[in-house]
Amino acid sequence: MGILIDKKTKVLGETVKMEKTTEAINNKIAELSENKGNPDFDVIIKDLETLRENIQGKSLQAIENERVNLGEKYKRPDMAGSRSQAQKVISNLYKPFVDDMGDFIQKNGESGDFNKWKMANTKLSELLGEG
Repeated sequence: MGILIDKKTKVLGETVKMEKTTEAINNKIAELSENKGNPDFDVIIKDLETLRENIQGKSLQAIENERVNLGEKYKRPDMAGSRSQAQKVISNLYKPFVDDMGDFIQKNGESGDFNKWKMANTKLSELLGEG
């Protein structure tokens, strides 16, 4: 996907509407808030709130970086207590992220860009064990 984005410098500066992802984040926060006071869930809620803020009005590359960074955070040894639940939450956010990003590419890209991105994203997801 990086190659496609790098070739599309005109698109890099444009902002991606993350409506589906924002809605999914809000739903997850509401669901996890039922367990407030649980330190593992509180960490995830805080990270989701930060993610929700960090993806607003950002470029495609910045949003992809946020998604990857969140996934990487929970691979660290110090996050072992939250890892299982966080991975479930992150997995549930994968589809809305991809849908929002795909919608943006279809709307702003050139002919064939969406299919190239979709194929590259599928291969990357398989390598990373996502989705």
